[in-house]
Amino acid sequence: MKTRTIQILRSAALVSVLFLSPLYSQVVDPDDPTGAIEAQLLQAIRSRFGEDYRAAFSVLDSAIKRNQSTTDAGELSDPYNTLNGYILFGADKTRSDDLDDEHGVMGIYKDGRIIWHSGPIFKGEWYGIFSIKDINQDGKVDILVEWTPGMQLFSVRHLWIISWDGSTGAIINQTDPEGGNSTLVSTAEMFEILEIDSAGPAYIRGFCPNTLEAGFGYSAILRSVPTFPAITYGWNGSQYGIWPNVPQIPGNAYLPANRLSVSVRCRAWIVSDSLVYQYDWTNAPTSRQRMTNFALSGIRKDFQSLEPNGWRFLGVWDDQPIAGWKVEDAFELKKSLAAGSSQEGVQIRSEGIPRTVKFIVQGLRPIQHLSLEDLDPVRARESFRNDFFNNSVAGTTIGPADPPIPFVPLEFLDTLRSFATQSRSLGWIKDQPTAERYLGYLSSARTALQQNNASAARSALKQILRDVEVDSSTTLTSEAYALLRFNTEYLLNQLPSEVSIDDLIRMKHQAEAKGWIGDRNFVKELDNGLENAKKHLARGDSVNCAKELEKFQEKVKKEYDKTVENQKKNKPRDK
Repeated sequence: MKTRTIQILRSAALVSVLFLSPLYSQVVDPDDPTGAIEAQLLQAIRSRFGEDYRAAFSVLDSAIKRNQSTTDAGELSDPYNTLNGYILFGADKTRSDDLDDEHGVMGIYKDGRIIWHSGPIFKGEWYGIFSIKDINQDGKVDILVEWTPGMQLFSVRHLWIISWDGSTGAIINQTDPEGGNSTLVSTAEMFEILEIDSAGPAYIRGFCPNTLEAGFGYSAILRSVPTFPAITYGWNGSQYGIWPNVPQIPGNAYLPANRLSVSVRCRAWIVSDSLVYQYDWTNAPTSRQRMTNFALSGIRKDFQSLEPNGWRFLGVWDDQPIAGWKVEDAFELKKSLAAGSSQEGVQIRSEGIPRTVKFIVQGLRPIQHLSLEDLDPVRARESFRNDFFNNSVAGTTIGPADPPIPFVPLEFLDTLRSFATQSRSLGWIKDQPTAERYLGYLSSARTALQQNNASAARSALKQILRDVEVDSSTTLTSEAYALLRFNTEYLLNQLPSEVSIDDLIRMKHQAEAKGWIGDRNFVKELDNGLENAKKHLARGDSVNCAKELEKFQEKVKKEYDKTVENQKKNKPRDK
């Protein structure tokens, strides 16, 4: 948090540049490089309110595009396209001794004329736009503007809200009947918009300064709030203010982070001996929050992460297979995913094979204002995890997993069947006939393995690989394609070949017939080993099948080495 001194200096510099005074006339405004807007606006304001007025203005199209807010957390948007070509202005009298009077004006200007104005109702000086959005969900855009009581209390902000329907405006915030100022007050750069409910109006939270200006009648009311200095303001149907039914939310509360609806598309492709998984996200237009962080639960821990600019990898939990990513704090508004937007996201590279995993997403929200108790490591970890699992949006995607150990072909086939069934239920396989076709191939492969017919099993599995290439452009999403293709390939690579065992038996018989193998006990050992390998394969026990083949290979090598050594010593061969 910036110090009070830095806040005051920064704010003073900003206001000095914004106000149209001769002292700063040499500063070139990119929205008004020739000064034409300034001249026309001042003429319109002074002709209506008096020659002693000065003004600051904001070209709303440009401000929204550049997100020119008074704080890093403010967000400017035009949800109903009703601000195109309009200019918002704030005007007040130049004489500082008039600041205690209601002399400030805000208005909307376009094409050389003032379309709407508030009249001289504001005290102090215009500071700038905090946010532009429909905060009360009434179909009109709301412009939230900060005013300051003056240089003597420059770190204090009063928030005024203009509701704009495209042709006229209205002030929709509560005012202090004693002092005439807005009751929405906070220290500089500390206003926050809280999306507490999944639907309906948002809340506004401020953090009151220790000293409020003289004449502000609501000081006692604000100080009586149990969460002071954190004050939450709500909508009562006509105004934003401090009302009895508005929940007061403490500064250290975990705010809702699940007011969004997201979807993800994961694509996987081969690079060398690994798979690259890319996660592309979409945030629904109906979402109340921007997407700012996500995690994958159930993935292999050993992988490489490549993040797009503005995102960073948080690491893998030490006690669970959960990996997380987050927008860099400095880029939260710029790089986080806005409602109605899509974004190519993180890539991870792993030797693991695809499986279904859980994604967990949280939306952008104001930061916690922590107390000393909140900094306790044990308490902080428990609070974080509770928030992470219970205050988020979850769904299913794919990610890398470790192959099963031990590897049992029949069990792996059952896993593949579950992937096909799950893909259909998730819409990754787009129609039932396609799902039944793949399930049929897998059933055929399973039956063949149970009957020790490796050739038939391989034929069914290879048909899957042919079909996924055709269906990937029509009835399979990228997730279903990855699950079916890469897991089928893995299964084929792990299956011991029955044809190879038969070849070994045939070659052994040929060698025996030609007298190349003379030791009958050795021949019997080889026969027993190959027979055992076939029995293990018939039971779907590829691990013990492979072990028997390894023993076979070792016996052949050992006997060969023995024969070579005997020949060197002119010893006769065993019979």
